[in-house]
This record gives sequence, structure tokens and C-alpha cells, in this order.
Amino acid sequence: MTNWYQALRRKWIWWTLFLVWLGAVFYASSMTGQEVAPVVPTFFLHKVAHFIAYGSGTVILALSLRLSTKWSWRKIAVISVVVVSLYGATDEWHQLYTPGRDGTVRDWAIDTASGIVGVGVLLWVKDRLKQRFAPKN
Repeated sequence: MTNWYQALRRKWIWWTLFLVWLGAVFYASSMTGQEVAPVVPTFFLHKVAHFIAYGSGTVILALSLRLSTKWSWRKIAVISVVVVSLYGATDEWHQLYTPGRDGTVRDWAIDTASGIVGVGVLLWVKDRLKQRFAPKN
């Protein structure tokens, strides 16, 4: 195997990325409404940012769990979505106490939906790679 592949199989890399993701989401939630406005100036971009953030967080957690456990992909997918959804709920609660921000059920639902989409795409890519590199008879 190549060096990049071996590096990607190191679980500490994925757990570190997940911790960085947690911190980045917390930091973004701590930004006031005035600080956020120039970064995501429109309603649409704000929702896209939620979708990208929580979809990627779910994928990172799923890969961390896959490299750290013997769990099935199904169990990993469910746990990853639940954990990221719960974090999304706490993120929305946190924003209730941030000046100029609000926590909404809609954003939490977007966070959860993006987690489902993220892990779905991960499983789809995994299956395609498995088919592509499966031994030919």
C-alpha cells in the first residue's frame, strides 16, 4: 500500500479531525450575529454552511469509529448520525446565549439531515470502491 493510504488508516488522525471539527463548530457558534454576517451573508449560504459542516462531521466520526471498533457499518452510521444530531442540538442551544444569534429547530433538522446525507454518501462511495476493487473471477 502507498504511504497516503497507510496514513488514512491511522485512527488518531480521524479522532483529531473530529475534535478539530467539534471545536470549529463551537467557535462558529460563539461568533456574534455581527461577526457571522460577513462570512455567511445570506440565509441560503447559512443553511449550506450548516449542511456542509454537519455532513462532514458525521463522515469524520463514522471513519473514526470504523477504524477504532469492530462495529458494523450500519451501527456506525446510526451512532454517527445520533451523536452529530445531539451535538447540533447543543449547538443550537448554545446560540440562544450568543448575542445576535438564535437557535432554531430548523437548523437542528438541517444538521441532522446533513448527517444522514453525509453518512449515506460515505456508504455509497464505500460500496462503489468495494465493487471496483473486488477480485475478478
